[in-house]
Amino acid sequence: MMMNKKIILNTILCAVAAGTIMIVLEMILVKIFTDYSIWESPRKMAAIIMGPKVLEPHTFNFGIIAVAMLVHYSLSIIYGFIFHFITSRLSSIMVIISGLAFGLVLFLINFYGFAEIFFPWFKGARDWIMIFGHLAFGFTLGFTVEAYVPKKQ
Repeated sequence: MMMNKKIILNTILCAVAAGTIMIVLEMILVKIFTDYSIWESPRKMAAIIMGPKVLEPHTFNFGIIAVAMLVHYSLSIIYGFIFHFITSRLSSIMVIISGLAFGLVLFLINFYGFAEIFFPWFKGARDWIMIFGHLAFGFTLGFTVEAYVPKKQ
C-alpha cells in the first residue's frame, strides 16, 4: 500500500493529538480521583525502555518524562497507522465507532497482554481511568482520522 505525504503527515498529527488528549485526560483524572502521583504513569511508560529502576520515586524527572513521551508518542503513531490501515475504507460513522473499539482493544492488549508478559508494573493500572483514557484515545483518533486523513481511492 502506497501512502502519499498528506496521508502520512495527517495520520501522524491525528495520532499525536489523540495521544495528547489521552495523557492529559489521564493525568487530570488521576489528580482528581486518586491519591497517586501524576508522574507514576509516565514513569511506567519510561520503564519500558529504561527498566523498572525508574518507577520510584513518583516525582518529576525531565529525562525520565522525556523518555516516557518518546515511548507514548511512538506507540500513538504506530497505533495511528494501524488504525488508518484498518479503517481507511469505512464510512465516517464507522471510523469513529471503530476508534472507540480500537481504544478498548489497545487497553486489553497493553494491560492484559504486554503487562502480563513483559511489563508487570502496568498490572496495577488496570482501572477505569486507564480504560477511559484509551477510549478517549480511540475516539479522538477515529474522529480526527475521519476529519483530516484522505480516504483510499
